[in-house]
Amino acid sequence: MNKDIEVTLLSKEEIRKSKVLKKVGRECSIPYWTRSMSSSYESWNNVYYILLITTIGGILKNKANEVHGIRPVLKTNNLEKLIKDLKISYENGVEVVEYGEYPNLEEKFYTSNSSKPTGKSYYYPCDASRQNNYRVDEFLEYQYYGTKFAHLKYGFYEVMPIKFYIDREYNMLIAKDVLFEAPINIDNKNYNGDFETSQLYHFLNNEFINSLLPNPKNNEMAALIRKKEILEKEIETKIKELKKLKKIIQENEELKTQNNSLNSEIENSLKGPSKVLKK
Repeated sequence: MNKDIEVTLLSKEEIRKSKVLKKVGRECSIPYWTRSMSSSYESWNNVYYILLITTIGGILKNKANEVHGIRPVLKTNNLEKLIKDLKISYENGVEVVEYGEYPNLEEKFYTSNSSKPTGKSYYYPCDASRQNNYRVDEFLEYQYYGTKFAHLKYGFYEVMPIKFYIDREYNMLIAKDVLFEAPINIDNKNYNGDFETSQLYHFLNNEFINSLLPNPKNNEMAALIRKKEILEKEIETKIKELKKLKKIIQENEELKTQNNSLNSEIENSLKGPSKVLKK
């Protein structure tokens, strides 16, 4: 778990009071979870109800083991340090930054076998939709003519920068969109309705954040792959140059042959008249 950044979800209070969300709206294209627990609880099967935001911005409740959208929030005590090197744009008067990348799961990407791995991985609770276990799978990132994509269970998805709204009042970055869908908790018996005890919280603050933050091993791998690509291009260029040179040498040899042939004809032509004169 990263000590400087906590990945969480919006609370009911933040959704209602955030000046940022009042400007841009709190709704997304699909319903998404908050981290706030409802007063409802089924004690007979130990099921908690969590509040979620509908596509029109309303607040409803649902069972924590149901699948809904995840709109991550990055919280930190050093917000200025986190965003100081990031380019800031504006949307409806709200500051927006790009931080990290994640596959765009709303649109599939079509590629070919010529794709190359970059050395980076992304994580996703793929089997969460079955609602019987909470398993996190790793998916590799590939590159295809400069476009990065990840191979998830159901296909290939282009990797895109994640856009966040800057909320300075609450020292957090709010994801502009829902990034994926998952339950809050399925089979963790220690879950007590508090989001920090959930399986989703553990995933966000371990596998998910690790795929956002720079990884020296990944960077080293990416650098080696890039170096290999440059070397391959140089080799390809040299081969083309050698082919051209070979062609030039061949043409030069043909010209030499033609020249020698002409010289022989000229020499024979000159020898012919001289023999006649001697007679």
